[in-house]
Amino acid sequence: MKLTLRSVFCLALIAGMAGRALADCDDACDSDCSDTYTHYGCGKDNYVCARPDILPFSQGMNRARDYMGQGHLMNIDGLEDWNWVKAAAFEYQHSFNPERLGRYFSPACECTNGNQFVVGENLDGTIDIRAEDLGMSPTFRGTLELKPKIENFIFEPSFYLGMDRWAEGLYMWSKLPIAYTIWTMETCETTTQRGGSAFAPNVMENRLTTTTGLYVNRGNYAGPRTIDSICKAFSGKYTFGDKDIPLQAGRIICNCPQDKVGIADIPLHLGYTLVDGDRGNLGLYARTVFPTGTMEVNRSIFDPRIGYRRWQLGGGLQGQVRLFENDEQTTSMYFFGDANVTHVFKGEECRLFDMKTGTYRPTDTKWSRYLLMKEFEDVAGTLTYNGRLRNFADIFTVCVKSGFDWLVDGLFYFNLKHKNWNFDLGYEIKARDCESFDCPANLCDPCTYSDCDECCGTSTVRYFGVKGVQYVSDNYIDYSTTYGMGSIKHTDNTAGNGTAAALTNVIATTDTLSDVVDVNSGMRPRMVAHKVFGNIGYTWDVGEAKFFDNHGPIFFDLGAEAELGAKNKAVRSWGVWGKCGYAYN
Repeated sequence: MKLTLRSVFCLALIAGMAGRALADCDDACDSDCSDTYTHYGCGKDNYVCARPDILPFSQGMNRARDYMGQGHLMNIDGLEDWNWVKAAAFEYQHSFNPERLGRYFSPACECTNGNQFVVGENLDGTIDIRAEDLGMSPTFRGTLELKPKIENFIFEPSFYLGMDRWAEGLYMWSKLPIAYTIWTMETCETTTQRGGSAFAPNVMENRLTTTTGLYVNRGNYAGPRTIDSICKAFSGKYTFGDKDIPLQAGRIICNCPQDKVGIADIPLHLGYTLVDGDRGNLGLYARTVFPTGTMEVNRSIFDPRIGYRRWQLGGGLQGQVRLFENDEQTTSMYFFGDANVTHVFKGEECRLFDMKTGTYRPTDTKWSRYLLMKEFEDVAGTLTYNGRLRNFADIFTVCVKSGFDWLVDGLFYFNLKHKNWNFDLGYEIKARDCESFDCPANLCDPCTYSDCDECCGTSTVRYFGVKGVQYVSDNYIDYSTTYGMGSIKHTDNTAGNGTAAALTNVIATTDTLSDVVDVNSGMRPRMVAHKVFGNIGYTWDVGEAKFFDNHGPIFFDLGAEAELGAKNKAVRSWGVWGKCGYAYN
């Protein structure tokens, strides 16, 4: 069939698929860096911050790597028999601009030094988290700078099969992306005020008797020792006073690489060439992605991930147009295009969120997931402190079902072929919609969770209130507006200046989960990434060897890419790859 102008126009529509998917979702919501940031909602502002985790694009989602070296060996005009391409690629990827990505996790939400946050006493509004909530001295003050880094080593066998013997233009394609990923939260900690080495009596440890009101000596009359480092406080290895378990979720693993090996999501394409002529072709395909990804469960804000671990289903268009060819057919130039859109189905996860603003959460708190809570028990109708302190993250890890309405991947490149040499230069766009949730289900045990199938059960009745500056020996809590950054001082540390714990002003983990957890605080934002790439390859047509009674071209390629994640929502990285393969046609 001849390639008509209408067919060429259809090929041009490939570019419109990606652009149209994004046009109504993000551009109209952009704001300048001087505008107010938001760390909740879908992250439509210029930057997002204070996110409890990140899900980058899958290591296997790379159409540039898929096509390089073999684009001109697939969907060949005039074939009426089996034809196939076996290939294997190896790529190394390394992220850059770590300060930019650090803003994604930090609560600072500033244009300058936005990847740094301040821990200290709440004498003014300049701190991001109270030192005491982390077990640090009330007079401590310091800064932690976040500079996350990701490295990927990817080995990727792939297979294309043209089934023209069955039906001219029918084909399938798949690959097996095997990835080794290393994630490191590089940090720089600066301490400006060390603070004391022990808490005042009865601030973090209940040592007042109920009968005499006198202190009970537990071996350290001065009180439990404080934690003297921000990295230690977030590491999940230290306890203090009545907080007898370390931080269980939302940890920051400073400067310690975490790695993972696995198979990223496996794609399978089944396609058909609609238009096939001597000047090019145009076809469509169905795309299914099998959820083989994995994640490392260290309960930190920067746990390594491979793939999405979710089913995907969608489709795409692909095609090529010959732009030039000399009479000797030794030099030619082609334009290739490929774009697909898939729906990412919901999968179960145990996730950490912040506290919902309102009745329970202090209005000025930026990182409510680290608020220190007093646990109470119902004793004959009266809530009584039971001697346990917990951070909000220790308790409220929630089972959710999350997915993405659409995921777009578009590829466009020029291929120059001169004799046996191939030169490619192109552009790829990847975009993913805002995350969508089913309502929170049950609490997960952050001590043991990995998948929701293993951790979700019926929540039990447990009561918690924000400790704030209150003694642990009484039943008082800081309630609503009485606690906030810059609104109270540690010198107000006297019993009785809070609110008595009652069912009306404490958090119960049964029937109130949706009232307590702010699911928007952990929602993964819309992501867009722009990639430019180049490739050089050599195709050796070993016709004289007569492999399988036909020509069997062997190809070798080297390429490089730079991926620029828009704003701070997608990882910025560079990569280099090598690829080789054999075709039977």
